[in-house]
Amino acid sequence: DTDRFGVGHGFNTAPSKQTPAAIQSATGKIRAKAQLLAAAALSTSPDTLGWDNGAFVSSTDPSQTKTIADIALYAHGTGVLPPGVEGGLDAQTVYKEA
Repeated sequence: DTDRFGVGHGFNTAPSKQTPAAIQSATGKIRAKAQLLAAAALSTSPDTLGWDNGAFVSSTDPSQTKTIADIALYAHGTGVLPPGVEGGLDAQTVYKEA
């Protein structure tokens, strides 16, 4: 009888199946924000940036790079944020199974 446990936890429960999708959604938001901030830090368009070996790299000038550590510092107050963008590299998501 599982009534005494309440919401399922652990292997092969409904929440454990949804967790990877929620993580993927949240990390996707963080990556998009990091790319936007890297572009601001490099004075370029986010579309010109690729990801290589732990850093955003400009496709127009490969010498221009920003590591995720650089972007984390930038996001927490060392750089000028684009209009409408809040500081920090975090995201929230609510996963709902389709």
